Amino acid sequence: MAASSIRRFHFQGSVKKRKNSLGQIRPKRGNKKAVLTVDTRFQGTNVCKVDGKGRVSLPAKFRRTLQAEDVSCGPGDTARLYIAYGNPLTEFVECLSGNAYDDLDQRIQNMPEGEEEREVLEILYYSLCDNVQVDDTGRFVLPAAAREKLALDGEAVFQGKGTKFHILKPADGEASKDKLALMLAKLSAGKEFFNPVSLANAPKSTPVPNPTQVPKSTQVTDNAE
Repeated sequence: MAASSIRRFHFQGSVKKRKNSLGQIRPKRGNKKAVLTVDTRFQGTNVCKVDGKGRVSLPAKFRRTLQAEDVSCGPGDTARLYIAYGNPLTEFVECLSGNAYDDLDQRIQNMPEGEEEREVLEILYYSLCDNVQVDDTGRFVLPAAAREKLALDGEAVFQGKGTKFHILKPADGEASKDKLALMLAKLSAGKEFFNPVSLANAPKSTPVPNPTQVPKSTQVTDNAE
């Protein structure tokens, strides 16, 4: 079962630490005096104002997720936000939290030097990606290259994508709904009852043939009288 995108921490005076089945430390159960809920996934769609200088404010719930998903963000610190704007095949810019970027960075560093795949990722997430400063109110300035790519006109759409989020112009946000409808129509073709949640199911494994087993079509039968 996939991990929930909500973390809950319960506090009651001095907290005794215990570990659950996953080895994670959790407070001892008891009478709860306070409950702190932290979002760890970017969810939802928001339309935000953008001024002429590219200044825009993160939606409040995106701001909380950005802080929760940055291991280096301590009390009083501002969370890291990375904006990748160089993919010519997309109509959006990709935004990653500190943790998501650190994970991607490690994966790139583990790739062999000189491979074409690594070079592509280095260009997309190093050369054409900026670490943007977010202030205490959640406001930041979109990089000039991101503004040029999106050609925003006063508003931007923020789309949650789990461990990341996308920024795009409103017209492309509406077009993404039509794209979703087409994809669902394709995936549900020929199925009388289709639940999109079934797409998350693990793919069925293909039986591996036994090399010692002779196919029936090639088996020799003894028809001697």
